[in-house]
Amino acid sequence: MKTIKKMLALLLCSVIVLVPVTNASASGINVIVNGTQLTFDQPPIMQNNRTLVPFRAIFEAIGATVDWDQDAQTVTAEKGDVTITLEIGSSILNRNGTPIALDVPAQVVNNRTLVPTRAVVESFGAEVGWAPGTRTVTIRTVENPTGLNVDELFAAFAPDTPMITAGGLTVTWEELFPYVYQNIISLVYSFGTAPNLNDTYDGVMTIGEALLHFATEEALDLLVIRYGAGIHDVTPGQDGILMFREHIDEGIDFFGSEEALSDVIWGEAGISSLELYEYIYKNGLLPNTLFSELFGENGELHSADDLERFAQEQGFMMAKHILFLASSPDELTAVRRAGQNVLNQLRGYRGNDFDSFFDELMYEHTDDFDALQVFPNGYLFQEFDMVEEFHDACAALRIGEISGLVETAFGVHIIYRLPLDFDETPIAAAGYGQGQSLREIVFADSLSALMREWRNALNHAFSAEYESINLAEMLRSLY
Repeated sequence: MKTIKKMLALLLCSVIVLVPVTNASASGINVIVNGTQLTFDQPPIMQNNRTLVPFRAIFEAIGATVDWDQDAQTVTAEKGDVTITLEIGSSILNRNGTPIALDVPAQVVNNRTLVPTRAVVESFGAEVGWAPGTRTVTIRTVENPTGLNVDELFAAFAPDTPMITAGGLTVTWEELFPYVYQNIISLVYSFGTAPNLNDTYDGVMTIGEALLHFATEEALDLLVIRYGAGIHDVTPGQDGILMFREHIDEGIDFFGSEEALSDVIWGEAGISSLELYEYIYKNGLLPNTLFSELFGENGELHSADDLERFAQEQGFMMAKHILFLASSPDELTAVRRAGQNVLNQLRGYRGNDFDSFFDELMYEHTDDFDALQVFPNGYLFQEFDMVEEFHDACAALRIGEISGLVETAFGVHIIYRLPLDFDETPIAAAGYGQGQSLREIVFADSLSALMREWRNALNHAFSAEYESINLAEMLRSLY
């Protein structure tokens, strides 16, 4: 049974991500747990063909409690009757006291502890899959809890019933259905049970209407990508297609026939045939290929002027600071004196490496040491990410200048304004999704702008059959 589950994870991980997210992490690696994409303040990395992710995010996502022992440099996670421990730099994971060898050790990257995904997740009994074409890790912690009769749901319309038309392209019920089905499963995973789909979602839509809306947006994104790829004559990369065929062949060998494999994919993902599976997979490869064609594989076709223009329009600034905490008037008087002493040292510096001198004094005097461990290269921020006094004082500086003493509710700051580093991650990611560098935010914004143009050009319309869809009625047996 364990082997069957692993084969399913391998085959179906690319299905769960029906359209790859265009704002992937800095490494281009997506991680999806029970249908929900995770975000990280430190992007996942690949090492020796193993994916490592920040430990706290992944453990909490699978429902484990987690503890970090700074002195022992050890991570401990517990879920149910399973306890695992990992020591930084060690190639051994302990599961309930039993040592398990790791291909790569837990390690610290940019002041974040990363752990090998497959080893730690499988220690808690979850299933892990990897889709190389979309660089996506998928994790399932429980079996599909819906009890949904996929055949009954699919029978609501004929497979070739047009649902969406746009720019000469059509989405049929058969093509829309996998998105609907996966959103239903993700919803039940999130709630732990099937909610009443007639309940309100946001005061405007019911939960059932929201499910259909999300599924439709995913299907429309696929249409938009297909449209853009047609304009630029882009086709899926051959490496991804070959990998897909290898996985299909392995699945056929494992389950005994194409028919048996097709039945498994139908029950797990709501995809009615291997041909549709391949069609969805190939279109899922298009965003990365299209991005590389338009902006370069690493965005190198964006000029420095493009990056600077975006940053200025969005109000990005970057700075380091030395903070002297004060929680009372008496403390404020004392830290003013301490701050002025450090400020005098900074202003009196006559060497040729002011950056290092500032860092030396910052590490010696700052009371913001925890944040310094997270953002050692400085804060990359926008308005409202910082308190008003800090933001305004920084905005008044030229790059390379230091402020006077800036007082905020936290105490006294000395601010050193830095040039923008486009490979740093904004402290709040400015609503674009945590874990992205500013450079990636620019690239994602450019692609999103193109996709908006393409969607407007498509001028999509919904059929009468689509307008008649009532998921609450179709799924009434779930609640």
